[in-house]
Formats: sequence, C-alpha cells, structure tokens
Amino acid sequence: SGAFSTAYREHFGDAGLEDAVRERLGVAGILAPSYAALLLGTSAPAGAEPLTKDSLQTCFVHAARNLAAERTTVLLIDDLHFATEEARSLFTSLAMAVPGHRILLVGTTRPGIDEKWLAGLTRLPQTSQMGLQRLGPKDLAALLKDSLKSEVLALSLAGQIGEKSDGNPFFVFEIIRGLRDGQFLTQKDDGTWVSTRVIDDIKIPSSILDLVNARVADLSEDERNLLDVAACWGFEFSPGVV
Repeated sequence: SGAFSTAYREHFGDAGLEDAVRERLGVAGILAPSYAALLLGTSAPAGAEPLTKDSLQTCFVHAARNLAAERTTVLLIDDLHFATEEARSLFTSLAMAVPGHRILLVGTTRPGIDEKWLAGLTRLPQTSQMGLQRLGPKDLAALLKDSLKSEVLALSLAGQIGEKSDGNPFFVFEIIRGLRDGQFLTQKDDGTWVSTRVIDDIKIPSSILDLVNARVADLSEDERNLLDVAACWGFEFSPGVV
C-alpha cells in the first residue's frame, strides 16, 4: 500500500494524523490507530485493532468517500506495473467503491501489467482505459506554447525538441528544464520565456540518460550489445542481420 499510503498521508499531514483519519473512517473509527500507523510507516500501538487485508481496504475506501463528500477528490496512482498483487487488489477495491461519489481514480501503467487483472478492472462499467501515444508535431507545439507562453519560441524549438524527445512528454519537460537551468531561456516580467542565445544543438539532460540507463540496467552483456547495435541502425532494423 506504499503509494496509497503516501498519497493519503501527504493529504492529511503528519500532525494529528490519527484524529484526522478517525474522523474520516466513520463506523470504522476503531481502526484509526493502526491505519494512521500504516500511513506513517510505523508499528501500530499496543492494543490497537490490527489491520487485515479487508479492513485495510475498508480504511482507504471510507477515507476516500469521506473526502469526496466534502469536495471532488482525485486520486492518482502512478506506475501500477510495479505494484504488488495486494496493491492492485486495493486499487480494484477503490475502483469498485467510486460509483455515486465525487471521486476520480486514475492509475497509470506501462505495457506489461497483469492482463488478467487489467481485463477484470476494465470490465467494470464505471471504468475506462485510454492508450497514450507519443506527441505528434501539432500536440508538441501546443505543449511548448503552453509551457513557454510564447508561440514564436515554441515554433522555433519544436523541431529540435521533437527530434530529441521523440514525442515523449516527460522528455520534453526535462529538455525545457535543461534549457532553463543552462540559461538558454529566461523569463520576462509578463511570464513569457525568450531565448538568450542561439540554440544550435539541444543536449539530452542527465535525468533522461539516467532513466534510460536504469531501464536497461538488468540486461545481460550480450543483450546490451545487441541493443546498442540495433539503436545505431535506427527505429526499424532487421533482427537477423543485427
């Protein structure tokens, strides 16, 4: 429940957490000491009612519904492909509990998620699945215009950033951050961004390189060599020749 605990704890805050969750749990208030300890990542106090798998899910559901009774609540859980079976079960419980409440539950995942679990989740009438593709030229230009508050600068950088990012939104924002940190861009008093010098070649930020390296770190030496050769060839290559 790590990601869920982090989301709820950051919303409620550490100070007075037990009292805050007891108020949100309603009839399940007896679980407040153990639930607060779970959110804080500490051991439950002596004599507290212990949490089971079912009662843990009950706590998260009651808290979410209580928040939604006050105002529209958005709960985003990122990287579900890393989630354990128990965490996916908790996500399903929340998905089943949202109808009739002002809750938007969002889960993101890369390909490779348990297809059986995903199929069961998407069969629920209140759920929908959206596939996100890489940004095309028009969408990239619109994103840059919104971020930089300058259509002229967005259009001048769209080609280079599009080539370096391959339409990956995270890469786009990291490249923009790199340009700002490198003082290639500066912000004017009206909030718009302008270039401080000619940008002939955009460098890939270290954050992107670190991410790519982390994703290929588990490859064997032969697999990495194969990938390096294929990458030199291009986006499409003949596996037999490689």
